[in-house]
Amino acid sequence: GGIQYDAVIDMQQDKDANLFLLGIFTEESNFGSAKILSEGNSGIYLAKYTAEGNLAWVQTFGSGNEIKASSLSICENGDILFCGQFKGILNIEGRQIECTDFSDSFLAKTDAKGKLLWLKHIKADTKGKAAYVVSDNTGKIVYAGSFYKEIDFGKEKLTAQSGSDIFLAEYDQNGNFLNARSISGENNQVINDLVCDKNNTLYL
Repeated sequence: GGIQYDAVIDMQQDKDANLFLLGIFTEESNFGSAKILSEGNSGIYLAKYTAEGNLAWVQTFGSGNEIKASSLSICENGDILFCGQFKGILNIEGRQIECTDFSDSFLAKTDAKGKLLWLKHIKADTKGKAAYVVSDNTGKIVYAGSFYKEIDFGKEKLTAQSGSDIFLAEYDQNGNFLNARSISGENNQVINDLVCDKNNTLYL
C-alpha cells in the first residue's frame, strides 16, 4: 500500500502458480520492504509473487499526468502483456508516446522479469472505458475494447457506426499489427471482458 491512492486492477496466474498483479499508484507504494516511486503524478506497477506468496519482483512503468491500467495477460512463454489509457505524454523506459485526443490507449509487452520489450500507441477516444488483452497458445495477441468515432492502429483505422463500437485487433508476439475489425449495433457497444480458452476460442 501507499500514502495515497493505489489499487490492483487485474491479477493472473501462470502455469507454475506464480501470481502477477497489475495496478496503479500515486507517488509511492510499498510491497513489504520494497518501495516504488512514480515518476509523475501516477504510475503503473507490475508485481510477481511466487506460489508461496513471496514477492519475486516489482516493476513500475510510465511517467505522465494521468495513466490508467486495465488488463493483464501471461503468455505461454512467460512474457507479460498489459494495456491501459493515458493523457498527455506517456514515457515508459525511454519510449515516449503522445496523446492526440482527450485520452489515448497503449499496449505493452515485457519479458518474464518485467523488462519492457515493446510499446504500442493506439489513437482513439475510448471515454476511459477499459480495454482487454489476451494471448493464445500460438503467441498471437488479441487486444479489444470499445471506441467512439475512430480508432487508429497505425496501419489501419476503424470508424464507429454507432455511438461506440467494439474493436478487435490482432498482433503477433513481436508486436507487429496483423488486422482489426469492429462490432457495431444500433446502440453503444461495450465489452466487459475478454477470454481465450485452450482451443484459442475467444469469448467477449
